[in-house]
Amino acid sequence: METVWTRLLTVKISRPMTSSFLMTMWRHPRNFQRKLNCSLLMLRISGMPIFVCKYEYLLVFFFIDTLGATLANHLDKPRLYIGCMKSGEVFSEPGHRWYEPDWWKFGDKKTYFRHASGEMYAISRALAKFISINRLILRSYAHDDVSAGSWFIGLDVQHLDESKFCCSSWSSGAICAGV
Repeated sequence: METVWTRLLTVKISRPMTSSFLMTMWRHPRNFQRKLNCSLLMLRISGMPIFVCKYEYLLVFFFIDTLGATLANHLDKPRLYIGCMKSGEVFSEPGHRWYEPDWWKFGDKKTYFRHASGEMYAISRALAKFISINRLILRSYAHDDVSAGSWFIGLDVQHLDESKFCCSSWSSGAICAGV
């Protein structure tokens, strides 16, 4: 099913006993919460995959076989948040491209907590279910990668910094590359 906001593509991981993971392609840079809710409702209808992957489909080219092989190596991790982890400055100037209206919530040093880059990341089934169940009370920030990262801070989640997910610095064996 295709909507105005998202397109869902289910792909089999290369293990016969596993179900699938989900690739979510965002068509619009805004309304992250609405897009996520739509995607998670589709998941409830079609069955929950082992991993949910998010990537910027206009900005990133990815290698589906490498992605599947990488995620297949982490099937034993029930609460996994995997991506190119980063942190950085929170911008408080309204005209700035990366302006964060809630900048004051990030403390005096105005620095984001560690979170996966929005170009591409994956979460396990348990985390997708957590988001689906709690979607109405989860706080969204100006940037979807920061929002997603904030949801896992207080949970027993394994944050995995995987350089293969760093799309802007392509290297041999990478999952993705910036377009």
